[in-house]
Amino acid sequence: MQNRSARKVKLSTSSGRLIEVTHLSSKQQTHYNVVYSGKVKNKNVVVKQKQRTSPDYTTRSETAAIRLLNRHGMGPRFIGIDYNRMILVREKVGGAVHLKKSKKLITLIAKELCKIHKIKLVKYGRPFQRKKGSLQSFFVSEKRHLKDFFKHVDFGNKDVAKLWQQFLKIDKQTQAMFANTSVPFSLLNLDVVVNNVAVKNGRAHFFDWNAAKAGDPAMDISRLFVLNNFSSKEQRLFFEKYGKQINDPFLIQRVSVYNPFFQIGQAVEAIYLISLLKRRHQRYFNGQTIESLTEIKNTALKELNLL
Repeated sequence: MQNRSARKVKLSTSSGRLIEVTHLSSKQQTHYNVVYSGKVKNKNVVVKQKQRTSPDYTTRSETAAIRLLNRHGMGPRFIGIDYNRMILVREKVGGAVHLKKSKKLITLIAKELCKIHKIKLVKYGRPFQRKKGSLQSFFVSEKRHLKDFFKHVDFGNKDVAKLWQQFLKIDKQTQAMFANTSVPFSLLNLDVVVNNVAVKNGRAHFFDWNAAKAGDPAMDISRLFVLNNFSSKEQRLFFEKYGKQINDPFLIQRVSVYNPFFQIGQAVEAIYLISLLKRRHQRYFNGQTIESLTEIKNTALKELNLL
């Protein structure tokens, strides 16, 4: 980040407008970004600079998502972006961040996600790469990503072999289930974890949109359930608040299909990262240890009845 020693930086945005961010201070480093806090005209902002190794879509996706949310009166306010250096500046979301689930928090998340999913989109995929198509073509693209991930793990591993067979089962099942099926696409966050949610003025605010894309809202719900280990009771509570406002009779059915798909993804990614840490003789990756990754893998295998 330029001029960091002076605790300020000037960004040239896509509109050509210069933004001066002052009081710049290091906040945290994530897998995708180095995140700073700062001020623009005495207003608190977050400055996110893409890590060199992370894909460009993270900054572009987040920018497009926030701008779309702003047009509908939601989301943190977009301040500016420097596409050349992949630096995004947005409003800092105030409020309380809870590290544990609660009935109240689940209810607030359900209400907010419902509002976001009412933003209907014609195409699916990430910004600048969206395509027109059916639910089937959308899920084919999602399965392709997971299929590619399997290339990085050892099929001699018995857990990997079990997960691959489970993936093939879902692949076959969805080809029949989703054939000639169409659903309205929506804006998806795909990373609603408890510590990515701030509660302010009786509303849940999602402040991390790195993984945003357009697609089936049922996938966003499933991802929420898997990432936060929602119990059956917690899932029912979510649908009580979400389902009353959405007319989609097959929503729960699609969520039940996506749940094992994401569990497989969780397990395969954990297995890959464990092997990566061992090869590099590292203890941590993005704040995760071999022990924590092993727990993620085992939880997913248990949910899939493979443990």
